[in-house]
Amino acid sequence: MPKDDHLTAHSEPPDASEIKAWETLLDDEDEQVFGALKERILGFGDSVRPWLDDFRINASGLAKKNCDRIRLIQLQSESEASFLAYCLLPEDDFDLETAIWKFTATRYPEVREETYRKQLDQYAEIVRSRFNQTDSGHFKLRQLNTVLFEELGFKGNTDDYYDPSNSYLNEVINKMA
Repeated sequence: MPKDDHLTAHSEPPDASEIKAWETLLDDEDEQVFGALKERILGFGDSVRPWLDDFRINASGLAKKNCDRIRLIQLQSESEASFLAYCLLPEDDFDLETAIWKFTATRYPEVREETYRKQLDQYAEIVRSRFNQTDSGHFKLRQLNTVLFEELGFKGNTDDYYDPSNSYLNEVINKMA
């Protein structure tokens, strides 16, 4: 089966015998079997999502894990489409924080964005309490740096600068905590 076959949706839904075979194959330990099955299931797009969700509820062990792996790919694909569409918005409709969370969802589609937004709002409130609106931009930036890097302990990842997780705000916050 060609790589990324799931990018082209099948026109006909799977029949009952194919679905029965999937239920058995989802419990197969062979990664090549799982790879081919995953591509086949993903090729049916949203039409098989209800089946996958229902099957997962009663599945156990490896079958449940493989359902989760497929579901994650579906969610990441949806998140990528959402992020790309957001990036095409006119500048006046573009919010950087929203874009950051849409980008984060491309890797972590189930991230609890609101939890992290609240944490960032708390950080912002601490920084805002350190200056007046009339203070210079330089002073405000010094206060921001003091809070983030000295008081909260944010720092660059000097051990693995190129680690992709350094690009995801949830990971940056988690590593700091």
